[in-house]
Amino acid sequence: MKTLKQLALLPLFFGLVLATACSENCDNGNDTDNGYCNDDNNNDNGGVPIIPVAGVMLTPADGTSLFIGNAMRLTVTVLPDSATNKTVTWQSIAPGVAPVSNAVVTGLAEGIANIVATTEDGSFTATSAVTVGTFRCNSNTPGFGASLGTVSFHSQGHNVVISGNGITQTWSGAVTATNCQKTTFAGGTTNNFNADCRSNPNFPGDLFSWCAVVRFAGVLCPYPWRIPTAQDFRDLDIAMGGTGSNQGPFFDPYSGAYDPVLAEFVQNNYITRWGGSFGGLCTSVGTLSGQGHWSSYWSQSEYNATNGRSLYFDVGYLILPGDWRGKNVGLTLRCVR
Repeated sequence: MKTLKQLALLPLFFGLVLATACSENCDNGNDTDNGYCNDDNNNDNGGVPIIPVAGVMLTPADGTSLFIGNAMRLTVTVLPDSATNKTVTWQSIAPGVAPVSNAVVTGLAEGIANIVATTEDGSFTATSAVTVGTFRCNSNTPGFGASLGTVSFHSQGHNVVISGNGITQTWSGAVTATNCQKTTFAGGTTNNFNADCRSNPNFPGDLFSWCAVVRFAGVLCPYPWRIPTAQDFRDLDIAMGGTGSNQGPFFDPYSGAYDPVLAEFVQNNYITRWGGSFGGLCTSVGTLSGQGHWSSYWSQSEYNATNGRSLYFDVGYLILPGDWRGKNVGLTLRCVR
């Protein structure tokens, strides 16, 4: 028969046994416990509750275009933002068209490549369809194969982060190339695509033809930067509180009409927040136009055989994230990542 003293020691004895069992269960190196003593195979996270992945998204989404020899970075968003394990693996369904490595897609041949991101936790997938094509520019103009020299970013707007409405982008300052001062636009009709550029006195960055932008993409926007797409401009407008679509009256701003709401949006967001400027453009014959009144920025996206997609805004009359310009005019360029 056990004594009262022996009975009093029983809770302590069983407590030690339970503690030992729990310790062995948590620390045997085979389980993935969450710092708690159980055998339900939870992940070991130092006692911090694990937040599982619920989904994944890719930006840009389907409809992205890329030219042979160019590269672009896809942005992956693992949901929720507080998820513990955000690791993803990348796969291209058509690596001969566009391989992917660490979210960077490179155009190798014409075709369509589905790029798939898969989460390590939960195996959730997101797919972006990338269409790779040959940019339509000819080489029968002076300077098409010329080097653009050393490239740099203007300090205005450099490394500015635009975040809002679930979108986050980082933008460089306007691009400057040392050899732009040594070349001139050859001029001609809309089918005379050149790869020239020229300086833009008193405004950030140089002015590049669309063909220069796509031909020298890796030089003008070196990794991890990339030439923006048309979707990047729409996302920029949405992140700053816009609609992502063209806004404003469609007439010549020099007519004197004025939209105070759009004027305030341009000043507060495109100028102050984004760091843009009214740098105008270079015409196909090499002359400057619109400086101080409006600005246009190139994307790498093609509108048609003679026009490239661009971003346009002016002193308050118009905002066009879905604009287009002739490939043989010179616009400002900023890189994104």
